[in-house]
Amino acid sequence: MANKNKGAKGKHAAQKPSKEKFNSKKGGKGSASSQSGASGSAAKTSTWSGKSWGTNSAGTVQYGGTAAAYDASAVEAYRQKRNQKKRTKKIAGVVVGIIVAVLAVVYIAGAVFFSSHFLPNTTIGDDDISLMTADAVASDLEAESKSYTMQVTGERLDLTINATDSGVNIDATSVASNAMNSFSAWEWPVLIFQSHDYSNLLQYAYDGSTLGKTIKQAVNKVNKTATAPTNATIAYDSDEGKFVVQKEKAGTKLDYNKVMDKVTDSVLSMTEKVTITEDELQQPSVTSTDSRLATAADNANAYLKANFKLTIDGTKVATVDADQISEWVTLDKNLNPSFNNDALKTWVANLASEVDTVGAKRTLTTSNGGTYTVSGGDYGWSINQDSLVTKIENAVKDGKTGTVKIPCSSEGKAYSTSGNDIGKRYVDVNLSTQHAVKDVNGKKVWEADVVTGKPDGEHNTPTGVYYIKNKESPSTLIGQMISGTNTPSYRTKVQYWMPFVENYIGFHDATWQSAFGGTRYKDGYGSHGCVNLSLSKAGALYDVIQIGDPVIVHK
Repeated sequence: MANKNKGAKGKHAAQKPSKEKFNSKKGGKGSASSQSGASGSAAKTSTWSGKSWGTNSAGTVQYGGTAAAYDASAVEAYRQKRNQKKRTKKIAGVVVGIIVAVLAVVYIAGAVFFSSHFLPNTTIGDDDISLMTADAVASDLEAESKSYTMQVTGERLDLTINATDSGVNIDATSVASNAMNSFSAWEWPVLIFQSHDYSNLLQYAYDGSTLGKTIKQAVNKVNKTATAPTNATIAYDSDEGKFVVQKEKAGTKLDYNKVMDKVTDSVLSMTEKVTITEDELQQPSVTSTDSRLATAADNANAYLKANFKLTIDGTKVATVDADQISEWVTLDKNLNPSFNNDALKTWVANLASEVDTVGAKRTLTTSNGGTYTVSGGDYGWSINQDSLVTKIENAVKDGKTGTVKIPCSSEGKAYSTSGNDIGKRYVDVNLSTQHAVKDVNGKKVWEADVVTGKPDGEHNTPTGVYYIKNKESPSTLIGQMISGTNTPSYRTKVQYWMPFVENYIGFHDATWQSAFGGTRYKDGYGSHGCVNLSLSKAGALYDVIQIGDPVIVHK
């Protein structure tokens, strides 16, 4: 290999070293020396124009003291290595081209495939639809909608709803198509490593009337035996003696609308199990946190200040206190307390049934025949209920204390809770013995044999306890009018008239009777119902009897 001499500076032409004139000198600068050794590797140097060329022991050419390789085998090796690199690059290029081509084919094939198939890791609802076609997915969705069933349980509800009961249906083709169009098939190399859920595209429909009817029937069946919710209110606490707020209660009745909403949502998502909870129960509309209730309790407690006794003829028959008044206080729809007049009327009616003695059954012991039981008649005590209602209501509102007298529409001579209200003045008529006695303070002040009414069912002297309505002397007795005429059945003058059953049955003299007592009343001589007396006995009774005196008629 030839090299240009850089040190000649243009004075000499380049020549081969073998043809150059040179001098050899051992050692020294600018000389060339030749040495040989046992190994034959001694270095040779040449000097030319002050410059040196030579080969060293390693077989290299040295110029100017600098070594440059000059080995034929090395050069060849270099040449081969360079060619090998070129071949390698060509092969690599071919391989890369092949790989790119393969990848392009795979990419395109994948894009074509996923243009009609779903990507891996793809779900819709509870179904894995990976690598499925849209048609296959649509077919599965359609089949699922037709075979759909739902189990509804909880809060005593146990109901199975099928596709027919719910009227559920789906446009499966549209759902599958929309899901397929939700991704780009050209992006499949990236998308296959991701998860895809198209549940949001499920658009189930249902027949509201069909489903509503099914749910309504089930809810109504449960509610027949369920308890309704109870609103918070105020209630009287007997221990505290006042009205307090009472908490609401949920009850066990189902709220149809809430159950329907929950089932509907579940149907639209094709949920197979639904649990009804307390959230679907009917809820109270008023809770204890309503501030109106505290105000209502305070206002209601204002009624409880009254405390008084109710009396008849000085005898206590009832007490009106906080416990009792609390039963007459109610809340209106606006939670305002008011006095419940109807409740008070009911209470007064019940009181009258207990304390009224008019017509009551009485067991009496008299001086005219011992002890006997009698009922009926118009004598006794009878509460004037309307007047008492007004009197109690006013007394409560006024905070009355002490005693309140019960107004009565009729009164007896005495009052007793045992029902013996006859007192110590009465007339005892015994129909069986046909004998009458006037008793005053336990002593007989008058007695006589009598003739009473015919026991024919029409003219009987009525049994019971009555009282003397009037006294009249003289008087004319007038019988009932004859049917179709203005003529009474009789018109009879008497000296003494003492009626006790209204004004048509009473004591009077009967001078037409030849005798009294015995069985004459049923032997054809009985009266029209009156108690017949001799003139003298009638006059004596007239003198000792008083208007209002009880008359006891019994057998």
